[in-house]
Amino acid sequence: MGLVPPASGCRAGAPVRLLRANGAAMAATVRVSTSEDAEGSIQHAVQVRPPDALCAPAELARARSTL
Repeated sequence: MGLVPPASGCRAGAPVRLLRANGAAMAATVRVSTSEDAEGSIQHAVQVRPPDALCAPAELARARSTL
């Protein structure tokens, strides 16, 4: 804990490519949060989302039209 991830890394919010169950590639950003409970056990929570640029309505519509 306390380490800063590299700017180009997925933990810093850089887009990454993941594979869907059907084998299709999907762009995503990953957010990782870390917490420690009273007993000293470290918990990591991972949230996977589409990149922020794809969250704009026009970009979502364009992405849907290419599927």
